[in-house]
Amino acid sequence: MGDMVRGARIRVGASVSSIALAALTLSVILFNLVAAFHGNIWFDESYSMALTSHTLPEIIAIGATDVHPVLYYVMLRIIYLVFGPSVLAMRLFSVCGMAACVLLGWGVVRKDYGNVAAALFIALVSISPWAAAEAVDIRMYSWAAFFTGLSFLYSMRIVRVLLPLEVRSDAAETAVPRHWWVVAFAAALAAAYTHYFAAIASFMSMSLVLASAWLHARAGSSSAVDRAPLHFFWRGVGLCLLGYLPWIIVVIGQTAMVSRGFWIKLDFPNALLTLCTFPFTSEVTIDLMEGDGGGALACVCWAGAALAAACLLRAATCAWRSRAASPRTSGAMQDRLARALGDAVVQGAFVFFGTALLTLVVGLLLGQAIFMTRYMVCALIPLSVSIAVLLARANKKWVPFGFAVGLILVSTGVQVRSCQIAYDERNAEPVAYYDQVTLDGGQGRLPVVAGRNLFGDIQAVGPLSVLVPEAKIEYLDAWLAYDAFTPTVTFLEHGAEALDGYVGRFVYLAGRLSESDIERLEDEVGASVVSSRVFERPYRDTCWTIVLMERR
Repeated sequence: MGDMVRGARIRVGASVSSIALAALTLSVILFNLVAAFHGNIWFDESYSMALTSHTLPEIIAIGATDVHPVLYYVMLRIIYLVFGPSVLAMRLFSVCGMAACVLLGWGVVRKDYGNVAAALFIALVSISPWAAAEAVDIRMYSWAAFFTGLSFLYSMRIVRVLLPLEVRSDAAETAVPRHWWVVAFAAALAAAYTHYFAAIASFMSMSLVLASAWLHARAGSSSAVDRAPLHFFWRGVGLCLLGYLPWIIVVIGQTAMVSRGFWIKLDFPNALLTLCTFPFTSEVTIDLMEGDGGGALACVCWAGAALAAACLLRAATCAWRSRAASPRTSGAMQDRLARALGDAVVQGAFVFFGTALLTLVVGLLLGQAIFMTRYMVCALIPLSVSIAVLLARANKKWVPFGFAVGLILVSTGVQVRSCQIAYDERNAEPVAYYDQVTLDGGQGRLPVVAGRNLFGDIQAVGPLSVLVPEAKIEYLDAWLAYDAFTPTVTFLEHGAEALDGYVGRFVYLAGRLSESDIERLEDEVGASVVSSRVFERPYRDTCWTIVLMERR
């Protein structure tokens, strides 16, 4: 009778936990959807939308001249074919990537690490400031995080099974299911085709698999069974390299291009600070803490950050004391290595910080920094597993709860500010003004010229070409990756070709221009300035300058 009662209680408890996680899953998805229903885009988003308007061969050819792989653009092309050039549809596709990350918490993290860790994981990969920012960005980061995370979680399942029996939490020896190998390597290959930081993070995950497979072979009797995981690993690596072979030549070309000069600058020590406080300190978080958005939101953000930091510090202290209180083992180095490999906190931290360190090393070899905090979203899931498991292990129940409250406070403050920025009416003013000055008496739009600053003016031209595809824009310079914006934008090898033989009014479009810059335009473009306006767009903190000019 007692066993029946206990069984019933366990089933009820499991049902309650499932309902609670389901409610949490729905809540975090709705949380992100709040910031998704606006039509504003910035340059990177316009590039995604413009590139996916081309055919598949063109996407691959143009994408090869950029600095990212092309799987995301191929996926987004499907959305384009179904819904057309819809900002909302493409933004919701990014939300789907975030939702896929959340479902990993439900389907994998809950089974492997428990309900508390799963709940914290779901919150971290969805509402933490960096996660929420990329969940609604028309870029590849939410999907890169998913592919990397899927590979990481299944790789760590493999690692746990391959550990020696005395290190594993379960005493039963289990062979690694073959589909775990397939999922781990297939997801790693997809990650590598989505973003190079995702490729590096997957490499770090696979290095843990290699180490565990090597230890498994060393600890065994050198039989074929003991060496089988190592053989499976190398077969998987071979198949991944074979699958990535078509893109290797492109990677070499992109690497050469980046080594000759790239726009990323390493801001040290701020980069180290944002890395150590990831995923809390997004750009909006920092601005909010500095008072942008008002004192109330700043106070909420600071209070939440302080509470979350205190709880995380307490959890780390509990883990350290637990380790110090445990009996010391006098085992060999490989035994200590096996114990470290089996620790989920160590695994996630190793992949996240190892990815950052390796990208810094690659940057040194290239002679050009490639590290951006934003790119670390690709390794969000390993870090989230590490933090969630660390908090779930704390011997004080208030620790994970307090961290969750702190995270909610910070995330809510940041999301409120993000919505204020995204839905600000000033974002639409440049396009409205462009419509006003370029509709030439019902005969069509006035032509547009841009490109005195190759990399600066495109920040305004890219979004305009997507939002107003009927515009006719001539760009005074050319870069192969910008071919994504054709045919709306025509790139000229020689600036003198712009509006050749044209007489009448036209618009010069640029990023931020000073009064002296506008005055110099008259000589450089060969036309007089009729009027000019500078627009500060809160969305992604961008600036457009629209100059109405006339050539006689």
